Amino acid sequence: MKLKERVLHSFIFEIFAILITIIFLNFVSKSAMETKVGVSLIISLAAVSWNFIFNLMFDKIFTGERIKRGFGVRVLHASLFELGFLLFTVPFVAFAMDTSFVAAFFINIGITLIILVFAIVYNWVYDRVRLFFVDK
Repeated sequence: MKLKERVLHSFIFEIFAILITIIFLNFVSKSAMETKVGVSLIISLAAVSWNFIFNLMFDKIFTGERIKRGFGVRVLHASLFELGFLLFTVPFVAFAMDTSFVAAFFINIGITLIILVFAIVYNWVYDRVRLFFVDK
């Protein structure tokens, strides 16, 4: 993917992720809709920012061809990314939604699991739609 397409891919992903997060928060929180929308937007911006920063740091430590990274390195990468992200989002969600850290932790776990499933589906669909437009 070229840069323009990566930006488009990420933008579309984040729009859907925000909507999915708002819907999820509607089921688990009695907070005002403005709060849910704000939390979803900030989590999205934080995810994009953290993704960029984290991958820069990770790639400085784990040099070499990315294609040669084994399963263990990939599990480490994903685990450290999520842990680092939770360190920001749990306190933020607890404060913004006026809830406990435990509740915020479980809200974040719920969001993470839903977005994980969404990411798999989104990328699968995107790749197929992309073939239709790019190969034609």
